[in-house]
Amino acid sequence: MEISFITVSTTDIDGSIAFYEKILDFKQARRFSPAPGMEIAFVEDQRGHQIEFIRDGRGTTFSGTGISIGFFVKNVDEVKKHLEKHGVEILYGPVTTGGGVRLLHARDINGLTLGFVQQP
Repeated sequence: MEISFITVSTTDIDGSIAFYEKILDFKQARRFSPAPGMEIAFVEDQRGHQIEFIRDGRGTTFSGTGISIGFFVKNVDEVKKHLEKHGVEILYGPVTTGGGVRLLHARDINGLTLGFVQQP
């Protein structure tokens, strides 16, 4: 079993796509409207891992806490500079754990926490 995609409800599907394309280097995989007032878009990273954005027409958005999407990165300090350059909210970090793992957390356009992990 493997994860196919993660779904995020949003009222700003265009902004969500733009955030992940311009800032995190995802590419739009597909976009469609399965029903009146509903739109779905998938973006994917270089390995094909996908995030699905759904605009349902009722104004449903991500409202949870304690959930994050994690990304392995080569240099967390460079990621922080890149995110700050694009005005992305940094929640905390970079910090280094006792085992040498470096962590950074930021927030996406929908309020979802993004975790960036640099292995030692």
